[in-house]
Amino acid sequence: MIEQKNEKQDHQINDDDILDDNVFEKAWRITEFSKLVGRHHNTVYNWFNILEEKGLHETLRTQNTNEKLYNALDLEIALFIKQKRDEKWSLDAIIDLLPHQFDLRPVSPEHQTNEVS
Repeated sequence: MIEQKNEKQDHQINDDDILDDNVFEKAWRITEFSKLVGRHHNTVYNWFNILEEKGLHETLRTQNTNEKLYNALDLEIALFIKQKRDEKWSLDAIIDLLPHQFDLRPVSPEHQTNEVS
């Protein structure tokens, strides 16, 4: 598990900042995170890619390696998506509902695209 700064404005985490435990919250790499969610890592990764591509929610990244990290908010979102998918909701319907259910992180322009896979 990786820990991340709680107050980073640009949603990036300095890889060298893992010293002061008081300013950190838990964050996971995709493999650990997907196990918590209970879905294959490709599935979870794709959910969050779609959210970024649509400009709805940005995934945290490490500053030095730009590796994606997932925190407690992301876990709540992923578990919500999983629950709705288990209830046979379409992914599009779930995504439309997310801004009404969660305080999503805005996507920075460099991580937003116009194409959705």
